[in-house]
Amino acid sequence: MDDKKKHWSLWESYYYCTQTNPKNELKTMYQSDLDKECPFSDLHIKRGCKIGIDIAKINPDVEIHFCLDGIDIKDVISKAQGEGIYGGSMTSSELRYVYRNWEELKERVIFVEKREASWVKVKAPWVREPELWEAYKPKSWSQKKETAMKASDVAQQEGVKNKIHKNEKKKSRLSCVIKNARGIAKRVRPQLTNSKEKKSCILL
Repeated sequence: MDDKKKHWSLWESYYYCTQTNPKNELKTMYQSDLDKECPFSDLHIKRGCKIGIDIAKINPDVEIHFCLDGIDIKDVISKAQGEGIYGGSMTSSELRYVYRNWEELKERVIFVEKREASWVKVKAPWVREPELWEAYKPKSWSQKKETAMKASDVAQQEGVKNKIHKNEKKKSRLSCVIKNARGIAKRVRPQLTNSKEKKSCILL
């Protein structure tokens, strides 16, 4: 890290987020855009907004105040294309990102709206209108679910293998016990026979 930048506020947290999440690397941001005739050269700004949100996830001293004025939630959920070079609202993208990471951010993000002459703290959009947000199905969630299902299948298969292995060990131990018991029986049987013969002789 450049020594000249170390004194910048939150720079260390920002830099950390660019190194720990592959999506935050410059080469990843522009990978699919480099072959275009007019590449979008501000992708790092769009991604930088999300990095700011990532900082709130790891830095307990950071609190985000999110203004909801003028935002059409239906457009946010449907990813409606806006005007200009961005092809959509950065704010909408940020809002969806907060929603996807809400479990980690619900204590760090404060939503506000302007009512009359003052700002008022309000509930998160998905808390106020959960039925609208049910229509939003993030790809990352589907991928996580698929990964979790695969992990569950692997765990189940491992469980079956372990169970079979345990049963085989039990059978092996049981086989040894039976084998030993038969060996003992063979050794004891002649002794019993001889004992009976002696008793018979005595009785005669």
